[in-house]
Amino acid sequence: MKRFGLIAAAIVLAATQGMAAMLAEGTRELGVTGELSDNGDGMDMTLKLLGGYFFMNNIEAGGVVTHEYHSYGDLTRLVTTAGVMGEYNYPRPELPVIPYGGVGAGVAYWSMDNGHADDSDIAFILSGWVGAKYYVVESLAIGCQFEVDIATDDIYDDGDSMDWKFMLRTNFYF
Repeated sequence: MKRFGLIAAAIVLAATQGMAAMLAEGTRELGVTGELSDNGDGMDMTLKLLGGYFFMNNIEAGGVVTHEYHSYGDLTRLVTTAGVMGEYNYPRPELPVIPYGGVGAGVAYWSMDNGHADDSDIAFILSGWVGAKYYVVESLAIGCQFEVDIATDDIYDDGDSMDWKFMLRTNFYF
């Protein structure tokens, strides 16, 4: 999956021309971000929905909801997060894509089933991401981002409190 993320990033960055971006103050955004991977030992799936408002040119604040599914042998782990996010877009006239970076904070409910016992709890999560998006039309962008999540509990693969992933992203602006 990591190789797929790199290939997707290269395709997005190889685009030769883009449309005018809708990143002005007052613009609203609806975004869908996702990841699907099978590393041979198990499967990971992440779906993230975000809604935001550009309160200044290129600067957005909003909310985010994420659902993650991790499966390895008998172990199944579900993580559902709700939180807030902020993002800065850095339009560069010489580039066909718009680089961006963001941070988020949220509360996660996680549950785990290993075939013999169930466990669940609540954790706090901090997230950071960087990426680039390409405008297909003025109100639609596609992109790729690298994201790191840090939790207050061991809620990710192999009982880890940190997770990183490459994700594909689609944004709608209105």
